[in-house]
This record gives sequence, C-alpha cells and structure tokens, in this order.
Amino acid sequence: MEGFMEDMENCTALIVKQISLRMKKDIDKRMTTFLETARANTPIDDAMEILMNYLCSNMQTLYQELLPQTFKIILSELWCQVMSVYTQAVLSDTQLRRCMLKAVGQIYFERLHQLLQTLEDFFLSDGHGLEKEKLHTPQFLDIQDHVRKHGMSTTDLFCEYLSQMINVLRDISLQKHDHGSVTLTASYDTTDEELSITILHAKHLRALDAGGTSDPYFKLFLEPAELFPNSPEFKTKVEKKTITPLYDETFVFKVPSDLHQRKGCVVVVHCMDWNNLTKHVFMGEAMFAVSETSRKHGSFLHQPTLSCSIPLIPPTRAPKGPFGVLVSRVEYDSTANNIVQRRKKVFKQSKDLRH
Repeated sequence: MEGFMEDMENCTALIVKQISLRMKKDIDKRMTTFLETARANTPIDDAMEILMNYLCSNMQTLYQELLPQTFKIILSELWCQVMSVYTQAVLSDTQLRRCMLKAVGQIYFERLHQLLQTLEDFFLSDGHGLEKEKLHTPQFLDIQDHVRKHGMSTTDLFCEYLSQMINVLRDISLQKHDHGSVTLTASYDTTDEELSITILHAKHLRALDAGGTSDPYFKLFLEPAELFPNSPEFKTKVEKKTITPLYDETFVFKVPSDLHQRKGCVVVVHCMDWNNLTKHVFMGEAMFAVSETSRKHGSFLHQPTLSCSIPLIPPTRAPKGPFGVLVSRVEYDSTANNIVQRRKKVFKQSKDLRH
C-alpha cells in the first residue's frame, strides 16, 4: 500500500511538472503581448484579455479533468510560475528603460498593478481557489510594492517618503539623540485653517564652535512644497553660544483643511548654526505630520495642544524606497526633479553630520 501511495504521489508530481512547464511557456508569450499592449493606449481590459482568457480556459479544463487535490497542487504551482514570469518581465531593464524614457512610466505601472490585482482575484476565485496566505509570498509582496510605487503620482510618492521619515523619527525618539532634539507645540484652527507652531527650546545640540557651544537657530517650512506653493519659510532668532537654546517663538502657516488630514504633509524643521563670515552650518533635521496636530474651532480646543520633543537627524535618501522611484523620474518629470534637487541639497548640507 505504501508503495502504491508513493507511486501515486510521484505520478501526480510528474503531471504537475509537465502541465506547469507547458503552461509557463504559453503564459510567457501572453505576458509579453500584454506588456507590449500595456505601453500603448489600448484599453486595459483589451490588454489583459489574451492572458486571462488563456488562464480561464485552461483552469476550467483542469478543474473538470483532475481530482480536487491534484487541481489545487497544480493551481499552487501555476501561481508560482505566473509570479515568476510577471516578476521577470516587470524587472527587465530593457522594458523599464523603454517605458521610462517614453515618459509613460506611471500609466504603464498602473496597468501592471491592475493586472496583478486581476491575477490575484483569479487565483483566489471567491474562496474556491488558493488561500490568500499562499498567494502572498515574499516574491508577490515585493513585486506588488514595486509596481505600486512606480504607479503612484510624483507628489504621492514624496508624501510616502515623508511618511517614512516620520516613522524613522519615531524609532529614533526611543534611542539616544546624537544630534540633539527640538521641543515644540502645535495646534490647528479649523475656522481660520491655520497651523500654529511654537518652537520652545532645544537640547543636546552639537557644539560646532571652539568654546564648546554653537549659535543655533531653526528654519520651518511645509512639505511637499508642491501642495503648499505659497507657504513661507520661517526662522527663529539666533541664540548665541549655547547648545540648549530657548526660543518660545510662534509661527503660523496657512493649511487648507483637506491638506491638514492628508498623510505625508509635514512640517520640516532644520537646525542651523549661524556664522558671521562663513556659510551657516546644517545641524540636523526634524519633521512631524501636520495631521497629528490638535484641532481647535475658534477658541475651543477639541484636543490637547500637541507638545513633543523630536530628535534631530541627518536626512536619509532611502534609495530603495519612494525616493529611488522619484530619482528614476527626474529626466522627464520636472516635479520629481525639483523634489530630488531639494532633498539632495539637504543631503549635501548634512554630509558632515554622518562622520
């Protein structure tokens, strides 16, 4: 009996392998056709039609001809093959370079994302196919994130980058502040649509002058600048010869209510060391989300005023994340180029902080 069961398992494995390899070649051809069509102005349903019709027809035949257990094994193997073909096609340097230089990258990746969602739904089959846990392999999650980022608008990408920076700051706040920290309060007036920021004080700043002190001041501005085109940059007064300056200065930004709640809209705070004869020296960057500020209606406060101490850090470019996608767009997207140049200027200023 054991020998019989072993023979059955070997036979099943052979069937699965043969069917899988045969279909992989067909899927590869149809995936190539989809990619070529997706770069054109063809409607997305038409672009997917050849591939999805092939999968539907073959899956229906296999479902009718095979035992349920064998069908599930083939379905699982086929999902791996589909993801392998899809991933290889998406990450192909030739295809990426071609679509980017034609400046259709975002639309192209939106279509790739839609195909991935359609494939996922097909293999789930409303609970009659594979379990979601089996579909969401590390390969699937990685390529899903890759395609999603490349399909995002440039401003949304920058918002995601800024949101990641907020998370980095949260993690650092639990650790040692190598570059010091700034304490501030913030509140949002829903009536006047005004964001009020009070810089209270800073501590443990880096001593850049010979006497073991610095001459620090802070700059505040809103990002993404593309969403706040007329917003000013504010500066505190310079506190001479100290690494624990006191300010208690309030600044008011105009922030529309829809942007107050938008993820990725942030207040950026730069700490600078003032110099009389040479250029001012960058000492660290802090950010906090506009949406996290307390809200008040006129004089009535809905929430306690936000008061927090935020670590100052050297900015990070996170090349494998949203910022890397922004860099890939600079040749044809002026907004991406402006964002990247702004951040590169900060990276350059903060170079000495990393040593």
